[in-house]
Amino acid sequence: MRQRFSCERIYCRLISYCGLKEEEFLYDGLKLNDSELKAVEELNKNRQASVVESFVDFQKQIRFKMIVLSHLAEKLAASTPESSQDDRKRVMEKPTITPARKSYASPLDFDRILESYAFDVASKIADRSKKRKITGIPFSIHLLDRDEE
Repeated sequence: MRQRFSCERIYCRLISYCGLKEEEFLYDGLKLNDSELKAVEELNKNRQASVVESFVDFQKQIRFKMIVLSHLAEKLAASTPESSQDDRKRVMEKPTITPARKSYASPLDFDRILESYAFDVASKIADRSKKRKITGIPFSIHLLDRDEE
């Protein structure tokens, strides 16, 4: 808080309520090493870094959710009887091919860890949706009655 914008009475109440000293409660302002320009530039740089970091985190979350949804779609599509018959036909149509030599996959690869975790999450969601039956939402008609006093 800035001292000039706060009323003295409210300011005193806040200090007593928070249990802080006056020096700890007041806003010191920007740290001016040499000039205001440097302080503003540093503040701007920190804010930009924060925005970029949150944007990157958001992109990673969206990517993870897309992977989970794709795994979930595959699992739920495989559980329907029509798709299993179609899959059998496709497997019978494809000739067997000798797999190409696989390259070394690092167990500490971030993408591999993310993919396996997304697969586990999708499996748990699919199992939970199979176990849970669709039921109606419980509703009490007495909630609509008003109390007459």
